[in-house]
Amino acid sequence: MKVPERIRHQIAANKYVVSTLLFVLTIAASFYHIEQQKTLQKIERDSTAYGLLAAEGVQLERALMHSLASTYVLAKEIKDNNGVIVDFEKSASTVLQMIPGAKNLQLAPNGVLEYVYPMAGSEKAIGHDLLRDQNRSAEALMAIHSRSLTLAGPFTLIQGGVGMVGRNPIFIDHEGGSRFWGFANALILLDDLLDQTEFCTLLCDKYNYELGKVRVDDDSRVEVFASGGDALTPDAYSYTVVVPNGRWVLRIEPKLIENTVTGLVTYIVCVCVCVCLAALFAFYSFLVLREPERLRKLVELQTHDLHDLAYKDSLTGLPNRRLFCESIKNYISEEESNDTAMELLLIDLDRFKEVNDTRGSRSR
Repeated sequence: MKVPERIRHQIAANKYVVSTLLFVLTIAASFYHIEQQKTLQKIERDSTAYGLLAAEGVQLERALMHSLASTYVLAKEIKDNNGVIVDFEKSASTVLQMIPGAKNLQLAPNGVLEYVYPMAGSEKAIGHDLLRDQNRSAEALMAIHSRSLTLAGPFTLIQGGVGMVGRNPIFIDHEGGSRFWGFANALILLDDLLDQTEFCTLLCDKYNYELGKVRVDDDSRVEVFASGGDALTPDAYSYTVVVPNGRWVLRIEPKLIENTVTGLVTYIVCVCVCVCLAALFAFYSFLVLREPERLRKLVELQTHDLHDLAYKDSLTGLPNRRLFCESIKNYISEEESNDTAMELLLIDLDRFKEVNDTRGSRSR
């Protein structure tokens, strides 16, 4: 669509205003594009984090339940033998080979820990009464009442280190019913569990993390038992890990150096590029808007030069014969229309030709 001549002249006359307006609009469009890109990057970052978080959470659940499965094998052997312990060390060794993951396997007849394999490092735990320990009895009693596997911990172990214990209650047939025999336990060290899931390989390099246990008496409180990196903000990504008789919460957040510094540098670079492009676009627009005015002045100058070339002598710059004739015609027409007289004075230089022939055109 052709722009009307009047509007084009108005735009050209206000070229500074138009160029400034284009610069501002370009900057605004650029910042809008940057914000859109930041939004898309955040969506991609969130998707990556949630995917990694869910994968690690599922791995934790599977690794934990796989390690606790060994207690079911021990419990079945005790039931099959009607409560008689037959070569515990051999049985425990076989189970650990088939189902690795636990630090050791334990039997606690009547709730008192008597058998541990392998024993190394767990000597202090022998004779520990799980039902009388005020700090550890809650999960043990829960296992008896629910007749299902419970998980105690993570906590600081008597034999040292941080771990958790799966307690599987064993009930054997007795006088037409059943009676509580004791527990089949599996001790799982926290570090071993995290190593099984390649926890640090996947998370530690790029993410700060926290792994905590939801308190049974207060769902809003989480007791953190493993963490890495800086403290997490409330905006951290979280995933709930389901464990026997409880829940764990795994939270991760990109590390500050990646999340802030890299993003800030990228943002500054984008802003600088956008400002430069906007300035170039505004300058180009200014040149385009200035072009009609430049061409107009050029035409006026060339028109003036053509007029001088047509009506003035190129050597002396004095009016030539054409201008003289046209001027005479104009004067005659004017006098005739006004019914007035006109006088004409002619001046001639005698023998000027001799001067011109001997001195040349410079003598003019």
